[in-house]
Amino acid sequence: MSADLHYRGSGIAGSATLQWKKFSADVVLSKLKYKPSNDGTATKEFDASEVDVRLRYYITGPVSGELGFMNRKADPEFEAQSVGAVTAGAQMAYLLGPGVRMALSGGLMFGSKYSGGGSTS
Repeated sequence: MSADLHYRGSGIAGSATLQWKKFSADVVLSKLKYKPSNDGTATKEFDASEVDVRLRYYITGPVSGELGFMNRKADPEFEAQSVGAVTAGAQMAYLLGPGVRMALSGGLMFGSKYSGGGSTS
């Protein structure tokens, strides 16, 4: 078994945030194509797509709680591990200046399902 799986990837990703009063919603979408590089032992290319959705409620000041879900798929299915889960967490964010924000986030995954088996503990 070798850990020398080297890939080069390219693709597209986008994110959007909607905010209303003390609520916000974040959506992140990505679609990447990974190809084996010449300096590793990987032999097959695969596509990966991910959807992340988070709903946030601002509790007080910079502190917010969030609920969401994430879904990552690989095609062909077993070239990389696919996962889906419900997420919950908290975030503390500060506005440093126009368009600049610093955030500290923490979260957990519940009910995660992995294509290759295993669990999140």
